[in-house]
Amino acid sequence: MAASPAEPSDELRDEIRWLYRHGATYDDNRECYGDQIDNATLAQVLDGVHVNEPHGMPHSVRTLLAYRQAGRISTNAR
Repeated sequence: MAASPAEPSDELRDEIRWLYRHGATYDDNRECYGDQIDNATLAQVLDGVHVNEPHGMPHSVRTLLAYRQAGRISTNAR
């Protein structure tokens, strides 16, 4: 049986919340960060987070990170 991941850092929590807020789906966050955060903790981290994506369109984590790196999405939008 695999050990559950350690408690996620504040930086990881902020990153996951930012991604979710900008349209990354729960499942995509779980797929990308599942080795760093367990399902119950992920649900707790995302509890109460409101999505800012104006069109309600989901985006992949990789797409959002690329948009942020290119300056298309502000890193300050929390």
